[in-house]
Amino acid sequence: PNFLGDSSSVVWNRQYSHPTAEKCHCGPLTQALLMLQAHRMVVGHTIQPAGINSACDGKVLRVDVGMSEGCYDVPPQVLEIIGDKQVFRLIRGSDGTVQRFPVPDAHACNSPLTQLDSKF
Repeated sequence: PNFLGDSSSVVWNRQYSHPTAEKCHCGPLTQALLMLQAHRMVVGHTIQPAGINSACDGKVLRVDVGMSEGCYDVPPQVLEIIGDKQVFRLIRGSDGTVQRFPVPDAHACNSPLTQLDSKF
């Protein structure tokens, strides 16, 4: 459908994936999460050269690492969330073992959802 092909559609929207985390649209993200009664969102479609990471105080996890040969051809990474408390990226090391790294600024989701701030 046409509404999915627009650059601002849910499929192609990049408001939460700017490589500079401070340039992400955190206000609208917070509003969307509150409306959905969710704590965080996982997004792709915008390559993150530094690998899986987070922005907006851990409310968005950006997982597109460019593993396709047509992009960066880097090894795959896997997002692992354990009990909604621990957030890791998993990478297979050169020796074949899986290495686990905490995703910076991805916090545990144990706080209750709060009301929308009036500035959003």
